[in-house]
Amino acid sequence: MSDATSQKMYYLVFQDSPVQSLLNTKVPVDFEASSTVTVGRDPTNTIAFPDQDVSRHHAELSMVGVKIMLKDLQSTNGTYTKEGNKFQQVKGSVPVKLKTIIKFGTSTIVQLVRETETLYEH
Repeated sequence: MSDATSQKMYYLVFQDSPVQSLLNTKVPVDFEASSTVTVGRDPTNTIAFPDQDVSRHHAELSMVGVKIMLKDLQSTNGTYTKEGNKFQQVKGSVPVKLKTIIKFGTSTIVQLVRETETLYEH
């Protein structure tokens, strides 16, 4: 008999980006390594990508208890979440659910997803 341990990994899936090579790629968001994951153009961010409309330090995703919070770091072109058919600008820090569509700046659009990996211990 083996024990199955579930680990939940979060990912940002790039749905639109001026950087063609990023389209449909999954970038891990590892809340176990750090409860706050930074996003932006600067390579010091946890998730960095070269979009000129994204600020150097654009936004952050944080795990607070069981909630995921999205915070805009006073970026030049804003951070948005899709509500229904339109994007709403993030003011301060807002909770986000799985499958939320997030837009950084004017043209980088990602979706927050989660996959459960089952690890078997023998």
